[in-house]
Amino acid sequence: MAVDDPAEALRSAAGSLADVVVDVTAMAPAAFVQALAIAKERGTVCVAGIHGDSPVPDFRPDVIVLKELRIIGTRGTDRPEFEAAVRLLSAGTYPFADVPMRVAALDGVSELLATMAGERDDGPPPFSVLVP
Repeated sequence: MAVDDPAEALRSAAGSLADVVVDVTAMAPAAFVQALAIAKERGTVCVAGIHGDSPVPDFRPDVIVLKELRIIGTRGTDRPEFEAAVRLLSAGTYPFADVPMRVAALDGVSELLATMAGERDDGPPPFSVLVP
């Protein structure tokens, strides 16, 4: 679902901007600008997607300074690592399916965040997944 203002959409759905944003979008430099926009003041933006040498349209470095953002770069993985991970997960050697997890759609993000913050009786799961 495309929205005109992702920051406003997140604010409406979750009640605030994001404490942490992880940009894993490959070859889409505009995603970095969007990640900066949806991060709250003093938030963290982790850049894991490779954007290539193309320019980043609408990038304003002052946003980083004015919002006091922390930017973390991380090297991603390539196909061999993904294949190894899939083999490990599918081998059944470890009981990954038994690890408690919570999956929520965008309309359930407030409940998911409350659970992750330990504000629910069942406690936060080790893994939480937001599926837009």
